[in-house]
Amino acid sequence: MLHRPLADQPVGTLATTVTFYDALRRDINRDRSYREIVEAVDKAAKVFGADSDEARVAKTIAILQVLDDFPVSRENIAALVHPSLAARHNCPRSSRRSCA
Repeated sequence: MLHRPLADQPVGTLATTVTFYDALRRDINRDRSYREIVEAVDKAAKVFGADSDEARVAKTIAILQVLDDFPVSRENIAALVHPSLAARHNCPRSSRRSCA
């Protein structure tokens, strides 16, 4: 699912891995070695909903897998999935440092 272009978003909106995935999905899917990644994201979107946190995390993991040298860690996923500096988070206070 494509969202509005970043240029049309309010000031303060960050380009996230979700933004990159949505923009590059077709190109990623063209490379046979990444088709399973795209299929996994599509499955997450179908099962949990296109705008769900699960689908956003799946897109983030997909981009990190394509980048190859960027570690797929909880910290990186949490940092890369937020669309703004004021984005909500669902982390309990005790684990916010690791959810950043």
